[in-house]
Amino acid sequence: MLKKINYTGRRKILKNEATFSIHKEENNVWFDVNFKLDTTDIPDHASLYVEAYYQETRQRFSYGRIDEQKPPKDRLLNEINLSGDTLFRILIVDEEETHGKLLASGNQFRVWEDDRNDSQSLIAVEVKDLGSEVWKIEFDEDGEPELCIDKKIPDAINRISNDIFFQSLILPAAFREILTWYFWQGDEFGGEKRERWMEFAEVYGGKIPKYLEDQESIVKWVDEVVMAFSSQFKLCEKFVEKLEDEE
Repeated sequence: MLKKINYTGRRKILKNEATFSIHKEENNVWFDVNFKLDTTDIPDHASLYVEAYYQETRQRFSYGRIDEQKPPKDRLLNEINLSGDTLFRILIVDEEETHGKLLASGNQFRVWEDDRNDSQSLIAVEVKDLGSEVWKIEFDEDGEPELCIDKKIPDAINRISNDIFFQSLILPAAFREILTWYFWQGDEFGGEKRERWMEFAEVYGGKIPKYLEDQESIVKWVDEVVMAFSSQFKLCEKFVEKLEDEE
């Protein structure tokens, strides 16, 4: 148990460095996490912790040393309030010091759970005549985004669902454009669809910047969302693998 921690000089753990999932079976709820931690300048002996929390309740789990990460067998969330969205934080601590020095931390990691049907998906895909453009994003009068793909491309809709070339080259750029556009238009634009996009984005980028007039923080936040999304689905890695398979 960590009783005292020195927070001086800690590094921020980004949302693309860990992906959380929650599982439910009868009355049991537990979690898994996939780490992609940047351990540059982190000593091998440092301890890794995950903390689940909601409101005033929290539960901490030890994942061992950085160089010997081992998930605990018991990852049941049985000590926190499960009436709302469970959040997670990650702590990397050098416990060789007297009070334990916090080397890196990240807060507000979320789990994206969406059981809504396909008709309520985040983005519609349409096939249109785009001239010489391969794809573009359009918004309808209600502020809902559409991913438009040129009709000259064979089997376009199936490709965006299954072709890693299409997914890796289109989706990150499309997401960046949609999120940026919503910020430009303000809170009144897009209604429920905008709220769902912001909810989706917060899973990867954390809490939306408090001061939306700060363009630099918005751009940085959107970049973090796109980076974390791309990392979770290994878009670049799968793109390279596909290229190598076709050589």
